[in-house]
Amino acid sequence: MPLSFFCPQAAQWGVVADYINGAIALGVGVAVYRLGTKTQDTSDQVASMERKARGREDALHQREGEGILLYTYPDILLAERSLQDIRNKLTGVIFEAVYKGDRAFRERIAKQADEIEVPLLAEVIHRVHVLDDDAAGNALMLLGGLRGLKYTSHLAGQISDGDLRIDECFKTIVETLDQLINCGNMLQSLGDAVMERLSASKSLA
Repeated sequence: MPLSFFCPQAAQWGVVADYINGAIALGVGVAVYRLGTKTQDTSDQVASMERKARGREDALHQREGEGILLYTYPDILLAERSLQDIRNKLTGVIFEAVYKGDRAFRERIAKQADEIEVPLLAEVIHRVHVLDDDAAGNALMLLGGLRGLKYTSHLAGQISDGDLRIDECFKTIVETLDQLINCGNMLQSLGDAVMERLSASKSLA
């Protein structure tokens, strides 16, 4: 016989039990939902904080990079002018012939190249990563290329007239000069842009 035959209220208690089980399940579901929502909110807050931190870091790097461009501007300007002067002395068939046939002239070019320095750039080169890729690449190329230019120029000055290695040295020196002058011009343009922006900001203030 069914339990309800002996206890008429048994069926009602079964319904109550079902309601209780349903309420517990609903409560657990709500708790899980709220926990998930809270977790998502926390995750969104963390992501927002990370974005803000990256934004502040990017802004600091930009300001430092602009400061580096301004700080090294005189160095780069003087170096570019000196490099251009050497390049002018090696431009044209006549000057090329003189360079290859006159060791004393090669020694003078080597001495002039040896006097080109960028101490301010060398001082801050360890912070070059705050610049954009193009600016950082040009700064590294300028600093490293100067060493290569001096080495090759000294080598050419030690070689006797008529040595076939002079042709290769001359080619390397001219190509290096062109690259370094281009690097100097690019860095100067970036420095000019920073100065123009700062000047415009002062005008608006």
